[in-house]
Amino acid sequence: DVTFELHRGEIVGLWGLLGSGRTELLRALVGLDPVDVGTLHLSGKRITARQLHAHIGLVTEDRRGEGLLLPQSIAENIGLPNLSSLRTRLGLVDGVQQDSLADRMIARLRIKVSSRQQAVGTLSGGNQQKVVFSRWLATNPLLFLLDEPTRGLDVSAKTEIMTLIVELAEQGCSVLLVSSELQELMRVCDRYLIMKRGRIAQELSGTASTEALMDAISTLDTSRELAA
Repeated sequence: DVTFELHRGEIVGLWGLLGSGRTELLRALVGLDPVDVGTLHLSGKRITARQLHAHIGLVTEDRRGEGLLLPQSIAENIGLPNLSSLRTRLGLVDGVQQDSLADRMIARLRIKVSSRQQAVGTLSGGNQQKVVFSRWLATNPLLFLLDEPTRGLDVSAKTEIMTLIVELAEQGCSVLLVSSELQELMRVCDRYLIMKRGRIAQELSGTASTEALMDAISTLDTSRELAA
């Protein structure tokens, strides 16, 4: 039972306990898991998850296991989602274009590297996460799905990533943000969707207090126990 809207330039926090279905929802939206029932609409037009995928940037909670190819270079990682625009007539990757794209993204996100050919696995956690963001930024997505984007990062790197998220929204991207750190959500979110056992159970405004957000979850737990 999941129904919600995202608007251009909006950051919506997906808040819930571990196991509430937050990651599963993001995976379904991007087409990694099947949607059994329901419809998706983009700008008023009904589309499939596969069609929506072309407009999405996905940052998974496991950047090292799912987000990056660690032995590959920074340039190759940034180029992966952009191969259609980097191919030559023979179907090969244009190395000059790929390097140029990597240089632009490295400068734009201020990624600290020795060179674009550096293996991405040798970067710090914060710079690895910037590479994940940069590979999708180059596709000009309409929607960013962010699953625990600051997990495992130090305070400085977390601040940089949260600043980047705000910048994305200011540039017109819609952002659906999952985080277990409530204070992070409260810094940037315009609305909150409270998720419980695979459903959107409640919506709260961006002005909601910490107590209101915690109460929303505890109220849902209590009502379930009473019903049982």
